[in-house]
Amino acid sequence: MSSQAKDSSLMMVAVDFSNIPTRVPHVKTVQPQMIEVFEGAKTRRNHRLLQRKEIVQKELSTHPEEFEQFTSNQDSL
Repeated sequence: MSSQAKDSSLMMVAVDFSNIPTRVPHVKTVQPQMIEVFEGAKTRRNHRLLQRKEIVQKELSTHPEEFEQFTSNQDSL
């Protein structure tokens, strides 16, 4: 059985001449189509964050011992 990806995302990072990530000024949109694209990006981001939270909560309730091990390792840092 094969499956196809329905969603994807791409993250681009601006770097300076030393390949160090650097800030980029915010894009100002004026065209209605671009405003719609940017608003859609916000919606997709919120959806991804919600999905991530749900996955972590599910894994935490299913396998708490794995998270206990992780948090105890973090405490020693």
